[in-house]
Formats: sequence, structure tokens, C-alpha cells
Amino acid sequence: MKVEDANITYKTKLSVWYMTYNDIVKHQTPEGYWTEDVLAGLGISASDVAAQLPSELSSLSEDTRMRVAVTWIAIFMLQQKFPETEPEWRLIAKKGMKYIQTQGHSYNSLKCWS
Repeated sequence: MKVEDANITYKTKLSVWYMTYNDIVKHQTPEGYWTEDVLAGLGISASDVAAQLPSELSSLSEDTRMRVAVTWIAIFMLQQKFPETEPEWRLIAKKGMKYIQTQGHSYNSLKCWS
């Protein structure tokens, strides 16, 4: 969409929201996986994720496949978008990686998905 098509004129008030690492982190469960709620903030639809699940996850239940995938995405986004605050989220990401590991996979083995 072009700005001129958006009906934006001089003195139009715009609201812009930027996702912070805390916005990602708050969607992690005590078990270590991230909920699908984090996807909306990242601009990703759950149906798009479900359609592109790596074949390595096919042995898992549908719910677990999505949990692993969403967890992988959340960790990937933390690493890619917030490297400067890694000391603050490192242990949280490690917990997510541990969740992926308990499902029989590793974060690094799924990197081919990126």
C-alpha cells in the first residue's frame, strides 16, 4: 500500500508498535514452549506455520509439532532481532531449546527450516 492510498495527511496521528524481546518472552510457558499467540506479534499466521512444518516433526502429534515449531520461531527471532540483549533472554531461549530436545529434536537440527 502506498502512503497516498492510506489516506494519511499532514497531522494524521500514526501509531506504530515494535515488538520487543519482552513481547516474545512473555509468551513462553513454564514448560518451555511458546504459545501460538507470539506469532501474531511477529506477523506470522499459525496456518502458514502449520503448512510449512519440517518433515522431521511428522512423528509428533499435531499440537506438539506446532509447539516445537513456534518455539523454534521464537528463539530464532530472539537471536536474529535482539542479539544485543542476549544476556537477558539467553536462559529463556535455553529452556525453549530444552523443550524441543525433550520432543526428540534439537534447535540446531531444525535450522534447515530457516
